[in-house]
Amino acid sequence: ATAVAGRLLSNGKPLADAHGTVRVNSETKEIVTAREGSFYAEQVPPGVYQGEAGGSPFSLRVPRSDDVVTELGEVACAN
Repeated sequence: ATAVAGRLLSNGKPLADAHGTVRVNSETKEIVTAREGSFYAEQVPPGVYQGEAGGSPFSLRVPRSDDVVTELGEVACAN
C-alpha cells in the first residue's frame, strides 16, 4: 500500500479546509484539505475509491506505482 496526495477542486476552485472521508475497501479514511485544497492519505492501494469532502462526492483513481507517495494531481468533485 502507498500514500496518495492531490488537490480537491469543487466547481474549479480548491476545496479548502474541508473534512472528508474516503472508503478504502472495508476501511473509512479521514482526510482534511488544506487552504489550497491539498490532501494526503496513507495506506491507499491501487484502485478506484469513492469519497466525500465538504458535502461534495469525488472519486480517487489510484494507479499502480512504486513511489512512496503517489501524486494524483487535481481531483474534481462531482457536484
